[in-house]
Amino acid sequence: MRKFICLVALWIFVCSTFATDELLMTIGNKKILQSEFEYFYKKNNKETLLNSEIDEYLQQFQNFKLKVCEAEALKLDTASSFVEEFSSYRSQIVAPYLTDKNKEDDLMQEVYSHLLEDVDASHILVRVPYNAPPEDTLKLYQKALDICKRLEKENFEDVAKETSDDYSAKQNGGRLGYFTGMMTIFPFENAAYRMKIGEISKPVRSAIGYHIIKINNKRKAVGEVRVAHILKMVSQHMTKKQQDSIQDLTQEIFKRLGNNEDFASLAKEFSDDRQTSSNGGELMWFGLGKMAKEFEKTAFELRNIGEVSKPIKTVYGWHIIQLKEKREVSSFDKKKNEIARLIQYDGRKEAIRQSFIKQLKIDYKFSADSCVLKKIFNAFNASNDKSTFIENIENKNDVALATFANQTIWMNEFVDFLIKEFSNAKSTDINVVFDYFSGEKIIAFEDSQLENKHPDFKNLMQEYHDGLLFFEVSKLKIWDEAAKDTTKLKLYFEENKDTFKTDGPYFKGFIIECKNKKIAKQVKKIITNAHPDSIDSYIKTRINIDSTLNVKVQKGFWEKGDNPVADKKIFKSKNSYKAESKLPIIETVGRKLQIPENYNDVLGKVISLYQNYLENEWVSALRKKYPIWVNEKELNKYRK
Repeated sequence: MRKFICLVALWIFVCSTFATDELLMTIGNKKILQSEFEYFYKKNNKETLLNSEIDEYLQQFQNFKLKVCEAEALKLDTASSFVEEFSSYRSQIVAPYLTDKNKEDDLMQEVYSHLLEDVDASHILVRVPYNAPPEDTLKLYQKALDICKRLEKENFEDVAKETSDDYSAKQNGGRLGYFTGMMTIFPFENAAYRMKIGEISKPVRSAIGYHIIKINNKRKAVGEVRVAHILKMVSQHMTKKQQDSIQDLTQEIFKRLGNNEDFASLAKEFSDDRQTSSNGGELMWFGLGKMAKEFEKTAFELRNIGEVSKPIKTVYGWHIIQLKEKREVSSFDKKKNEIARLIQYDGRKEAIRQSFIKQLKIDYKFSADSCVLKKIFNAFNASNDKSTFIENIENKNDVALATFANQTIWMNEFVDFLIKEFSNAKSTDINVVFDYFSGEKIIAFEDSQLENKHPDFKNLMQEYHDGLLFFEVSKLKIWDEAAKDTTKLKLYFEENKDTFKTDGPYFKGFIIECKNKKIAKQVKKIITNAHPDSIDSYIKTRINIDSTLNVKVQKGFWEKGDNPVADKKIFKSKNSYKAESKLPIIETVGRKLQIPENYNDVLGKVISLYQNYLENEWVSALRKKYPIWVNEKELNKYRK
């Protein structure tokens, strides 16, 4: 059974089929095509097999399918636990099939090209509230255009300090400093990397508002560095005298480094960074945007390995930095998994989605009725609340709003969506809302077609579906039955006692490992006189008092090779077992047997053999319940 479960695990994709997918067999009412069996066969067999091996393999496949048929007959596939687990699995693997892979690859390459270059930019932000109505958004856009006009004559820094909604602009004049790919929001990054040095952009829209960008400089990416540092912390609560004292101490440490004292030793002695002082002040690799600006700038300016910076001040205090290593941006192949993960959390994800929807609309000949759409738009724009919208729409007779792939999106569906999402929809362009709604509809349809369009997906889902049912029905009919029914286990053991007889004897009893001979004598007395169920309690309360390990007792039923202590003491094997230093005395209590006395002595073996017995009986009954027909002509194509 274990072997077959492993074989089933490999039955995932059907990647090779004959020119015509002929019916290979039927099991009950279930039809098995060549493609389904062929993959299973090819994945799990050598190039050349004997006919007997092919037939054995066929038996395994049929037995698996018989159990699936029985699971479905028992309606295990309708159980809430099954439906939930199967749906969860599908949702986990469906994503790669509902995306524009070409667009995703292009964006990943674009991100990587950005990672190879650092950009120094400034910006002016005109913030747009999340729920701003279209008329307010238009006013804010006009404000951004007016700022652009001023920048034709005025200094960017001065205008930024006066107009930007980015609060830091009051101090830095809108200058962000250097950044690289994936450090800023997608629209901002995209615009900045397409601009030239000195260029000022038109307003660029992002989720937080409109940005006016100026490119100050560009350079080859600095990559990443690994440094060590010595930190002397400075708090705002300190007096000036205390702060000056810390600065003087930092200078003294710097002088000692100049006299060739060891950086790591001084870091361990003086650094206030508790997380790094014990390892000589060493930090993890970092790139742009990970550290305080002053720290980052100084670290990347160090040129030679081992070079030490002059003391610098950050919000944390005074630092002395030593360069350990530098590295450039890794190759695309090394970065692509990280990039693929990161683009799922920025605007590129939506760009990929939109590209996918656009292609689906072309493929499925999507068409919307502009007249019906205009009627909805007019009613929606004229409504201040849900109830007014419902009255304005006069939604009595439903009509077709859009069609694609022989599917219809009805007017009422979109109206119901607008009612449910009224507040959010009011703060968004109504055309964008419809694009989103229709996109979700067409993606849902595409999801329903995946099994028809992608054989690999179809067979992966079929494999999981059948494998899950196989497990559930086997658990119900075999595994739980064998484990729980002690009466039948006992009867099976009594009827098959000779099955458990071995060439050599068994040892049934106790192995005792003790601190000394006196304790060993006490334990043997307890084992000899006490009820078996009370032995553990006696040893815990009388011998291993207060959790002190004075003795270790193993109770069991062993044959030669099962236990190294039993092998040495009972079966007199010449093995290398050595007693524990704290428990050097080894004693045994028990006797040798040729056949186990009861089923508990070999419970694991009894359960395993009983499961095999139940399995054979069950499969035999299933073969009678679900007739099997095999197309021998087609099956012979697999025989040599």
